[in-house]
Amino acid sequence: IAAFMQRPAVLTRDQVEGAPYVAHARDHRLIASVGNDIYARRLADGAVGNPYSIYHVGDELKDPEDGDLLGYQGLFTGEADLNRVGDPAKLGVVDSARETLEADTLLQLPPDPKMDFVPRPRGTNVDGTIMSVIDDRTVVADYDVVIINRGSKHGLEPGHVLEVWEAGEEVRDITPNRESSKVQLPDERNGLAMIFKAYDRMSYGLMWQSDREVHVGDAVRSP
Repeated sequence: IAAFMQRPAVLTRDQVEGAPYVAHARDHRLIASVGNDIYARRLADGAVGNPYSIYHVGDELKDPEDGDLLGYQGLFTGEADLNRVGDPAKLGVVDSARETLEADTLLQLPPDPKMDFVPRPRGTNVDGTIMSVIDDRTVVADYDVVIINRGSKHGLEPGHVLEVWEAGEEVRDITPNRESSKVQLPDERNGLAMIFKAYDRMSYGLMWQSDREVHVGDAVRSP
């Protein structure tokens, strides 16, 4: 999970709105990579030499309960150092994971994150949903990273462990002496997830001890 602590794959709404962004690449390049210069806006208060991570802003992440926009998928493209302050500011790309494009977002590199976690239950009840999976998969296994629609606003902190539950289906009862034509199957516990990074209204969870396949839309609850 170290990569997710240093280079998050989720960008909050506050991080994206009003953030510095790539306005142009030198020599009219359509894409930029290591060794290229880029020009960015909203960096007037930066300091020469400051390193920045560059992200391509991807799909929206909406709360499945109320449709509120919580954030965006963030695709790390590289790192750049601030060479000249101004509007636009000039940066040099020093590391590339993929091409950097106009409109990509710049975020200042965070300090070294705390990487010690104490798995423990949440003191009060939490009831949320897995709303996305890193790498756009729909089926999850052990050590995959999921995004849930609960965060620090709901009392979640790194280390909190949640149970993952699959919703029970409504199925037909076709037995001769049936009670009714349909029966609601109970929810089934499929595994555990540990929160390792909490934002205001969403969190990263590391899948842990999954007993069966876990899917986007499954519920997460306090154990």
